[in-house]
Amino acid sequence: MRALETLFTAKNLVCQLLISDPRKRATVYEALRSRWICSDLEELERAYRERIRTMPS
Repeated sequence: MRALETLFTAKNLVCQLLISDPRKRATVYEALRSRWICSDLEELERAYRERIRTMPS
């Protein structure tokens, strides 16, 4: 995903998760299936592993 598109989809997901009415709020299942999470999953996993590897003990 391009940076601008990534920003838009991430912002959209966060907004959906911050809705105070639980009936209208995105569920965990919906969040995990969001385009932002799914499209960059491999890149996110790689970044996570690198971050964990470089964290001080």
